[in-house]
Amino acid sequence: MSRIALMTTALAISSLCPAETLTPAWVELGDASRVIARVIIDGGACPAIQIDGTARPMDPRSPVPAGFRPLCESTIPATASKAAVNGQALVLPVRDFKNALVLGDTGCRIQGNRIQACNDPVAWPFKKVAALAAAENPQLIVHVGDYLYREEECPKEAQDKCAGSKSGDNWETWREDFFTPAAELLRAAPWAFVRGNHESCARSWRGWFYYLDPGPWTGACTEVSAAYTIQSINPPITMFDTSTASDNNMSTDAVKKLSDALSRVADRKGWIAAHHPFWAVRLDNASNKPDNGNKGLQQVWSDAKPKGFDLILSGHTHLFELLTFDTLPVQVVAGMGGTQLANPLPRSLGGVSVGSSMVMSGDSRTDFGYLVLSKNTTGWDLSLKSAASQTTLRCSIRGHDAQCSSTGQR
Repeated sequence: MSRIALMTTALAISSLCPAETLTPAWVELGDASRVIARVIIDGGACPAIQIDGTARPMDPRSPVPAGFRPLCESTIPATASKAAVNGQALVLPVRDFKNALVLGDTGCRIQGNRIQACNDPVAWPFKKVAALAAAENPQLIVHVGDYLYREEECPKEAQDKCAGSKSGDNWETWREDFFTPAAELLRAAPWAFVRGNHESCARSWRGWFYYLDPGPWTGACTEVSAAYTIQSINPPITMFDTSTASDNNMSTDAVKKLSDALSRVADRKGWIAAHHPFWAVRLDNASNKPDNGNKGLQQVWSDAKPKGFDLILSGHTHLFELLTFDTLPVQVVAGMGGTQLANPLPRSLGGVSVGSSMVMSGDSRTDFGYLVLSKNTTGWDLSLKSAASQTTLRCSIRGHDAQCSSTGQR
């Protein structure tokens, strides 16, 4: 049978026995100019994707890991003007995008004695945050990592907070912690997904590599994924995997592996997205005072010597920070998407030392929410949005400089 006949037969079968889709179809951006459509199904044949009026079956991502539901995917050509899956129109990337939405650290924490009230939409507001973010009509969404936090069963003594919650690296938990609350946002714009430390090889790597990582699925975990640059958009974004980074002392070997990975993209320009911030302030656990950040990652940056990045987008610390330095890119932390918030930092961080650098200007907020970056004639305007649908901070970013002002809203 010819290839055309096989495709026609597959389309006919899938139209007669359509698989149940468990998520909206979404678009994500990969290395170079690769654009991928994906959808999770309950089983059976993959649905068809229509690209510029021509239908063809999506490809199954195989093998399906135990405990997961199948994923279907299809590469969308850069020349495509429209695409749809099961009648759902897909939002394709805008090369010179004018606005981007950034959020991260979105799951509900169930780990040890840190139990978040997952059944309380105020205590875990990710669904509301995602819906508000979708209403912004973004042209790009950057998730800066950490999707799954329900790592353990809900304890008997915490049933009032998380009764019925799933746990572990499997479809049911990924559905509860990410895919269901993010449904409106998934369909809103193309995504750039950052790998966080919760997606490390010791934690929820299967869901990460099978569902979200834009590279080929091998069925195995890669400790440090190769950095890549999304070039289907402008400015391009380099995606850097820091899932192995430690908040405390990093081994020489760990620093070298990350330095080698960053060195391979050190000549790139645009933005860089990494889950752990290279240059950010955090609270010292003993003194409860701001300390000078992650020394291991600062060494990684110093060894790799990247020169062309204008903006660093990160998460990991569960709050918002924007920091400027003399010769470093502006560092933004957007780890306030839904996970239990960190203890507040001082709102103004100017004059604080981070490694060997001094913060020229810096602002911090500790509220659930997301941020929007809007392009203007000379740079980018940043708006910090809360889960109460308010803009709490506005910043103007010009090169390596940024100026922020509070709106007075809470």
